[in-house]
Amino acid sequence: MKVALTACLSVPVALIGVSAAAQPVLPADEAAILPRIVQAVQVDISDEYIGAERAILLASGDPDASSADLVILVGAPDERVGQPIAIGRNLLWMGQMAGQIPQLEVTSNHGLKVRAEQIGIGRNAWDETLTLAEREGEIRIAGYTLNQWDRLTGASATCDWNLLTGRWVQDISPSADSGLSAIHKEGGQPAHYLLSDWRMDDQGWPDFCAVDLDEY
Repeated sequence: MKVALTACLSVPVALIGVSAAAQPVLPADEAAILPRIVQAVQVDISDEYIGAERAILLASGDPDASSADLVILVGAPDERVGQPIAIGRNLLWMGQMAGQIPQLEVTSNHGLKVRAEQIGIGRNAWDETLTLAEREGEIRIAGYTLNQWDRLTGASATCDWNLLTGRWVQDISPSADSGLSAIHKEGGQPAHYLLSDWRMDDQGWPDFCAVDLDEY
């Protein structure tokens, strides 16, 4: 009985040893890139190539940067598969915890949305979205949306900017205790941004969109 029990116990130990010895190892080039990947999607954003393109969202290669990069590549079955079409460096803010990780969304009209957010911690929460589209053979920033809200007072603000037309619309909802009425603003701000032109550090939140909710 003791022999049989010893034999049974020896099997898991042996298996554990084999499992530990067989841990997969990535080649150096893959080990440098794959851990940075946040999300990848297929999107038919360009008319120039055969098949859907590949959009890859990555954490910045700079360990000191709290930002994300976006790379759009030619997809299969196009013979140019893997060729970069457009690259956005330091495109949007990226944190380290849940509620701070950017994400991609393919739209119904073959566009691509890139969304950043800070809903993971603190009183003041926000999210911002860049909408990408192809115009005249270029991958452009076609739209920008910013949502802000105060978790303590309930005040909130939204801003939508159509960069193709230049028109922006902002709505501010003050807290119930402020005694202020809702505010609606509209304006025009023409702009032409390629994906490669938009950088988080340079752009920040557009002045006409950002709101200090402490005032409401």
